[in-house]
Amino acid sequence: MRAPTFIPILTAILGIGAGIVGIGISLLLFLASPIAGLFGLLFIGLYIGAYYLLLRKSPLNPHAGFRWAALCFIWGGGVSMALITLVGAPILDLTEKLGIFAFAASFGGAYPEELIKALGVILIMASFRKLNKPWHGFVTGILVGLGFDTIENLGYGIVGANMHPDSDVAGVLQMWGLRTLAGPGLHSVLTGFAGYGIGLAMCSIAMSNRQRLLHALKWLALAFSIHFLWNIAWPNLTLQYASVIILVIVSYTLFIRLWRRLSKEAAAYRELPTTPITNLKELNQHWPMPPTTTADSPTIKIAATS
Repeated sequence: MRAPTFIPILTAILGIGAGIVGIGISLLLFLASPIAGLFGLLFIGLYIGAYYLLLRKSPLNPHAGFRWAALCFIWGGGVSMALITLVGAPILDLTEKLGIFAFAASFGGAYPEELIKALGVILIMASFRKLNKPWHGFVTGILVGLGFDTIENLGYGIVGANMHPDSDVAGVLQMWGLRTLAGPGLHSVLTGFAGYGIGLAMCSIAMSNRQRLLHALKWLALAFSIHFLWNIAWPNLTLQYASVIILVIVSYTLFIRLWRRLSKEAAAYRELPTTPITNLKELNQHWPMPPTTTADSPTIKIAATS
């Protein structure tokens, strides 16, 4: 899949711009609470390390290089954050004027966040030749979600530090702990779903344009729906907890099953020969012929010679 020249250039420009914006925002956050900022960097490092260990030997890893992984993180934590800040505020104002306070975070969060993160997956998939399988969209979405998760948690951690009545350290630890335990890597899960649909649309063969569009929209709709329902402010705690528990079971079960299935597909693809098969012996090594028997004859094993 060869991308038009402007796509990698556009992606790089947005990534650099987001990096500059991200540095500025990070400096402001550090000024608000240096202790919370340092703890946030520590936790971001732990997140990145955990994801690295998870993906390092996974068959899902496209081995597209550091630039790919860095651009995924920058898009999720930089571009997405910058664009959502611009788009989300007017939506929140609109929900307030309409009096639908329970859905303010759903419209202000799920609506712009999932679309902007998915746009990043599309641009990144189109910018690297090694991203040419449906599961590459899945893992690209996971890393874009990692960037969003960690930078969002950094901001919440600093808010928690400033709001805690006794200690900045206690505030940042409570906030990071709460967001890690209640929906660990949620944005990675959601953008992974959307990314898989994008991967199917961009990398599948023998598929019509209509089928590609339907796959992309179906998985994006799943990510959006889970996020929308997650952010609803229910009228009482019982409904709130029940909603979160149901969504956790559904989303993480589906994610784990999808991870396992795609890992098997990727592993099977890696085992395919990368050079032409020139004789029957090589063919039999990759696809062994089963023994055949008849009622009146002994077992005959088909063997090939070079």
